[in-house]
Amino acid sequence: MNTAINLPWKKSPLFLFLFMTFLGFSVTAQTVVVCANGPVNTTYCYASNDNTQFSFESDTGLPLIVVFNAGQVENNFDEVIILDSDGVTNLNAATPYGNSGDLTGLTYTSSGDTITVIIQSDGSISCQSSGFTPWDFDVFCSTCTNPTVAFATIGDCEPNNQFFVSANFTNMGTGASYSVTDNLGGPAQTVTGTGTYSFGPYATLTNVVLTVENDFDPNCVLVSSGLTFFCIAEGTCDLLFAGDDVSTECSGPCVDLEAALLAIPGRGTSSYQIQGPLCGIPPLTGGTPTNLLIDDRWSTIINMGFDFEYFGSTYNQLLVGANGQITFDLSLADQYNGWSMDETDLIPNSQPNFPLNTIYGAFHDLNPAIDPDPARMNYFVSGDAPYRIFVMNINEMPHFGSSCSTFFTTQQILLYESLNVVDVNLIDKPACVDWNDGLAAVGLMGNNLSQYSVPLTRNTGFWEASNETWRFVPDGAPSTSFSFEWQDAAGTVIGTDLAITVCPQVETTYTAVSIFVTPGGTTEILTDDVVVTPSNNAGFTADLGDDQVVCDVTSVALTVALEGISPANATFAWNTGEDTQTINVTTSGDYTVEISGDGCTVVETVTVIFLTSPCTIEPTCADIDFEETFGTGTGTSCNLNGATTTYTCYSGGQMEDGEYSVSNTSTGFNSGWHQGMTDHTEGDTNGRMFVVNADIPVGEFYRRTIALNQNIDYTFSAWITTLYDTDTFICQGNSVPSNVRFRIEDLAGNTIEETVTGDLANGPDPNWQEFFINFNTGANTAIQLVLINNAAGGCGNDLAIDDISLSYLNGQPQIVTPADLSTCDTSGTGQGQFDLTSVLPEVLDGQDPAQFGITFHLSQLEAEVNLNAIAIPTVYTNTSNPEQVYVRVERVAEPTCFSTVNFNLVVNPAVAFDIDIPSVVSVCAGEGFPELDATPQNPNIDLNFVSYQWVDAQSNVVSTDAIYTPTAPGIYAVTVALEPCDATTVGFNAVQFSQPNIDLGADTCLGPEAILDATPSNYDPEDVTFAWLLNGETIAGETAATLIPSAQGTYTALVSVGGCVTEASVGVGPELDLVIDADFKTCPEEVQTITAATSAGVGSFQWALNGDLIVGANSSTLEVALPGGTIGDQTYTVTLTEGNCSNSASVVVSLYDLDQCVIPQGISPNDDGLNDCFDLEYVADRAGSFSVDIYNRYGMLVFTQNDYVNEFCGVDTDGADLVTGTYYYVIKFASSDSIYGELLTGWVYLNR
Repeated sequence: MNTAINLPWKKSPLFLFLFMTFLGFSVTAQTVVVCANGPVNTTYCYASNDNTQFSFESDTGLPLIVVFNAGQVENNFDEVIILDSDGVTNLNAATPYGNSGDLTGLTYTSSGDTITVIIQSDGSISCQSSGFTPWDFDVFCSTCTNPTVAFATIGDCEPNNQFFVSANFTNMGTGASYSVTDNLGGPAQTVTGTGTYSFGPYATLTNVVLTVENDFDPNCVLVSSGLTFFCIAEGTCDLLFAGDDVSTECSGPCVDLEAALLAIPGRGTSSYQIQGPLCGIPPLTGGTPTNLLIDDRWSTIINMGFDFEYFGSTYNQLLVGANGQITFDLSLADQYNGWSMDETDLIPNSQPNFPLNTIYGAFHDLNPAIDPDPARMNYFVSGDAPYRIFVMNINEMPHFGSSCSTFFTTQQILLYESLNVVDVNLIDKPACVDWNDGLAAVGLMGNNLSQYSVPLTRNTGFWEASNETWRFVPDGAPSTSFSFEWQDAAGTVIGTDLAITVCPQVETTYTAVSIFVTPGGTTEILTDDVVVTPSNNAGFTADLGDDQVVCDVTSVALTVALEGISPANATFAWNTGEDTQTINVTTSGDYTVEISGDGCTVVETVTVIFLTSPCTIEPTCADIDFEETFGTGTGTSCNLNGATTTYTCYSGGQMEDGEYSVSNTSTGFNSGWHQGMTDHTEGDTNGRMFVVNADIPVGEFYRRTIALNQNIDYTFSAWITTLYDTDTFICQGNSVPSNVRFRIEDLAGNTIEETVTGDLANGPDPNWQEFFINFNTGANTAIQLVLINNAAGGCGNDLAIDDISLSYLNGQPQIVTPADLSTCDTSGTGQGQFDLTSVLPEVLDGQDPAQFGITFHLSQLEAEVNLNAIAIPTVYTNTSNPEQVYVRVERVAEPTCFSTVNFNLVVNPAVAFDIDIPSVVSVCAGEGFPELDATPQNPNIDLNFVSYQWVDAQSNVVSTDAIYTPTAPGIYAVTVALEPCDATTVGFNAVQFSQPNIDLGADTCLGPEAILDATPSNYDPEDVTFAWLLNGETIAGETAATLIPSAQGTYTALVSVGGCVTEASVGVGPELDLVIDADFKTCPEEVQTITAATSAGVGSFQWALNGDLIVGANSSTLEVALPGGTIGDQTYTVTLTEGNCSNSASVVVSLYDLDQCVIPQGISPNDDGLNDCFDLEYVADRAGSFSVDIYNRYGMLVFTQNDYVNEFCGVDTDGADLVTGTYYYVIKFASSDSIYGELLTGWVYLNR
């Protein structure tokens, strides 16, 4: 039992503390998370019977985020609880044990400013006792708060069978804008303010999830729950109902009649519409007993007595399940009928207790073994062909379970001949929670998981029902064997649509006629009459106007327009509860008003759809029209879902040549096959495949008839693999490769298209391969899929086939944008009459119009939503000029799959054309003339209806296009006509000039000597014009022949004469400045870096030594090291080059006078220029400032010097010569030297 506690202490830390203590939790002090300081880390190794909780609160009021970096719990026993800010909601309810005990990566975000982390362990295994990884988690502040959004669904059921989703933003949180996307790939919308935003449309029962993401902060994401809508039509209980007799009282001289059919016979069963009429219940007793007297069992095979089509396959036998199902999978006969289900086992699913090709009505655990009575489950067939009904009754059947056996279910499943309708009548279906959680399900499952139909409120769950009917009506491909007529009293056909308007002057009987040609060729006719009585009271009329779809509009005013009655004498009752003539609406939906007055009531309805930018409706198209995955289940099966085969179904032992099986594994058939191989279908459990041991003779081994739409491009796909394992070597290296021909035939056996796999080599592992066929169905409403063995049987020719599908090659209808329609304004009103349907041959481009629903609209939005179609498109008068008309082309079998194109209606005025062609057209000699465009520039003219005629000087017609290019100099003329509106002739002269010859010379550099000269050699500068460009941009004011460049770049000169232009360009480089290091001395073999720099920002470097290039030295720096013994200065020169520009600089490098750069141990101050002084120049250059103190052998200071270089030359501080002997020095460095440190001592010998 789940218990929810609602307490008024959502943000009271004290009460939370007391409450947790009351529940036995070990409560730690609440930790305040200072958002500015970043994450708060917690580590913890929990013990047995541990209920410790960690509570956190943000200091800014922002939400908190918990991220587990590491940690474990005992899987399935020790739970992690994350309490949201309300203190009740467990954010970790879905994964209490993490990922099988591993908590790494778990992340939670609070809705408010507090969050609590709790361990709830049992008394055995724990982190402390079993060495689990301790918890390590961070808590930090979210950087934003989510907006407040209310999501809702809005139905648009008639006639579109679709719905919209609205997102009402009432608070923007901390975000400035949000991106909202759906899970179906629809266009994203950007939300920048509060208001309601609309998404869709979506096909009914589609599960839509909207995600709201902060455009500037990924931490704020809001995800809606699954949103869907269930369109339920009421339907009728009669095979044909013309409607109740009616009077024209209050409706004027005319009345609308609309016939209703229980279903259209012969319509395709690829999909079903769900209806909910409660009709008369057939008898519950008196049928043939099923003799199901034991629990959980399928019946033996039951003959239905007629053919029944179900999801594209035709059956005449079925099984009844003890738990409330009918299945067409005859392999389950007298087998176990599973009862167990979980609330997550929603239809469709691949659980073993939910077999394919089954009607669940209602599926729940029943027990016929209690007080067994063979008649409680009975069946019978009622009615006459071709409209018989198979009825399966379950009458007062006890539920399973000791505490549930006093609950009794009474229900029926009805199958309608020719109509292929399924009724599930839930007469009394209680629910007992004490067994299997009282779960039950109603729905259909077909050949695979993509074929299903289920009422939204009756999928797997706990629910009860009484006097409730669910009707599943085929709405697949249109029927080719059915037609409908309305006839008047004389038998004259007055209409072929279900809806018709009649205006009788006297009481008249009208007859609705249903005509059905049975598969056997018999024509069956049903009729029903309706009597229309005219009235002298014409009443009044009311009109809400056309349906509306609006973009970025927050409110629409709806006003009832009245004729024949004053608003003061009428009352208004809207479905919104309002009672005024005008209301303002703000959300999408159908708005209905009842207007009452003068004893009459008129009802009007209008649809309003609100959209937000970009205000587009994307089509929803199914890709796959047919799919065969061979179902799921364990063990072998012979069920080919309606396909036929010439092979024998495998019955045990070794599979022989010419045998097949439908199995979920390759194991158990032949020892030489791959063992443990599974099917190809992704994501299924115990998925089955078609396993074949090819027969010795080649030939067909599989044939299936599949209903498809006419004149549609399809792609066939199938997966195949060989089964023989070459590692077993059973075939002694001579295995026969598989080779299969996939063929598409019409029903007469003629080949439409085919492909051959070629030899499929056997190998040590399975190798699933996919093969395709593209084809068009043409006039065929069904095709035959044929599989042919192309290789003789024998050792190795063994194969498996899976995932056969037929998909639309082009999802949306493929249509062509037509040419505009035009007429001449002979009345001066700007209006004309058009047949809009005249564009359809061009739009459909040869496709069959019967495959499509085609409507015309006056806006793109209305075309996408399918609102306000033009009522009579064959005789339409435009309301604006030009007027754009939008064509919506939708698949008849799938109305949400559509395409749109548009064209213009143009009423051309009688005006003189405005044609822009010069009187002289000049070009350079040797060049072609430019294109001349005679297109009129007048507004409001449809150019598709303008004609052109170009002539030369001899009146020869040289072109009839709008654009013409003269081929030679001369006199020409063009006549532009729009008969009978206008004709205008314009003449011109085509002239050629010689090309100016100019030369700007080679690329150069900026500087006082740089002058660019574009003077042509073959023209006087006065006869031409000049223009200069720098890097493609015109230099203002520069129109002379010469130019002094002021900036680097590409200079272009344009020299023109008579429209003949010569262009020349030259590159102007920068003035290259160059800076290099100063001259310096160095020690032998010591590496020094010379650096060159330039502010030009361009160019390449090249170094030379004493005039000789240094190979590879092309960087701005150069490392040098002079060998010992190098004599004289060494000159290093760097040259910077850019284009034709260059600059050079040099640095002189020499060795220190003191060879080898060591501290001297002797000096001889005799003025011979050699070792006269204690020379420490190289030390000063490297180490910087230091002092030197000189002491005699008695320790007396005889010399001292700061910032020393080479000042000690055998003379003391008083200027006296020192005697020969050994002296001692102390060197103190201002900054620690990398070699000598801060202090260096030593001796030097002075020799005189």
